[in-house]
Amino acid sequence: MHRIILAASLLLCLFSGSAQAGFQIQTPIVGPVVAGSTGNFFDVVLTNTADAPVQNYQLLAYDIRIGIAGLSGVTFTSVNEASTNYAFAGNNFEILVTPSPASTISWNDTAIIEVPIATGESVTLGRVFFDVSNSATAGTYELSIQTPFTNLVDETFSPVDYTTANGSVEITTNNTNPVPLPSSFLLSLIGAVCGLIVYRMV
Repeated sequence: MHRIILAASLLLCLFSGSAQAGFQIQTPIVGPVVAGSTGNFFDVVLTNTADAPVQNYQLLAYDIRIGIAGLSGVTFTSVNEASTNYAFAGNNFEILVTPSPASTISWNDTAIIEVPIATGESVTLGRVFFDVSNSATAGTYELSIQTPFTNLVDETFSPVDYTTANGSVEITTNNTNPVPLPSSFLLSLIGAVCGLIVYRMV
């Protein structure tokens, strides 16, 4: 049922004009997270940036796709509603995650009754979980909102205008390798020299 509603709303988007409202979808700056860590997460934020006199806007559904740049070693694992101030909390079917490559994650949700979002108000569109491989290279990698696959839909099944603000994930590595110890041969040699010095001093 959920998929039928969302499919219908996205289909109607193709044949209707875009609603005039201002939204921004934002991913945060995350980190530092350590290579080899699991269960890391971030929240995707939606803010109504429309100017007054627009007071609120009725949001019915969304479809989001997030990707991470480069060979980051990040694997996206799941999305849920645990984020603070989830847009459709208690008023939705369920978040549906679409199978994607490990470096991207796609999900959508639909409200049972459209949700008003006031000018200046921020809500979240899900908490995204990810793991980082042991072999990840340290660096900062962009978290991009992939616009061809991201849509907001209002109560008239019209697409809603939005801008994006991409965050990033900073990855660090645990380079705590111990200082290599001298070989046993070298230790034996040092011991022999010290013994010889002591013998000559006696």
